[in-house]
Amino acid sequence: MDDRVPPYRELPGQNPPPSRWAVPFTLLFFTSLLIAFFLHSPLGKVETIVIGGNRLLSKQEILDEIRLKKGASFFRWNARRAEQVLEDMPEIDDATVDKSFPGTIRIRIRESRQVALWKQEDKLVPVLANGRILTKRPWGERPPSVPVLSDWGSKMEEGAALARELGLLPRNRLEEISEIRPGVDPVYRDVVRVHTRWGHEVRLRIKEFHKKMELYSDFRHHPPGTLYLIDSIRFVPERRGGE
Repeated sequence: MDDRVPPYRELPGQNPPPSRWAVPFTLLFFTSLLIAFFLHSPLGKVETIVIGGNRLLSKQEILDEIRLKKGASFFRWNARRAEQVLEDMPEIDDATVDKSFPGTIRIRIRESRQVALWKQEDKLVPVLANGRILTKRPWGERPPSVPVLSDWGSKMEEGAALARELGLLPRNRLEEISEIRPGVDPVYRDVVRVHTRWGHEVRLRIKEFHKKMELYSDFRHHPPGTLYLIDSIRFVPERRGGE
């Protein structure tokens, strides 16, 4: 008796079993289709952009810098990268960018305070408390409400140091100053001449500017003259004709 098992023979018309990868690949295919459809639908695009805190910068300047516009891909646009780009701009001290679904981008910036205007040939340009002088941003025709820095020429480094000191003054003290020019002193190279809206000239050093300028409030009601705040405090009234 032959105990051998006969060989298996596939019956005609019998289908082979499906591959074990067929179902996962099918699911992946349809999932990819759904994701692609979602990304190209209105839900995957930027629909609302809210910008706040800007005064020097226009909204369009901000959008151009971070390459954002309505209709851009909501998920591909990088909010953290946009914050870095904004904070590298000379006008901006701090920036926050938030994304909220569906399709909303909120941008909040804190611009550096404007503390002066730099007189450059026949035009004025803003000077900021962070020491940046915006030579490519003309001021226009508006009357200045901050001091004008005149006759500084190419002394950009000294101007930047002065700007940082001006940024430490309270707004009411800053508004008392109409113009600041470089001074001449046999000992100190950083002496400046401050012209006030009360008709006085104050002479002091840049490195001590914000501290010593606070002393001016005790002299502003004096008659016109020059106040020296360098090594000591000295007030010299203006000489009038016939005296």
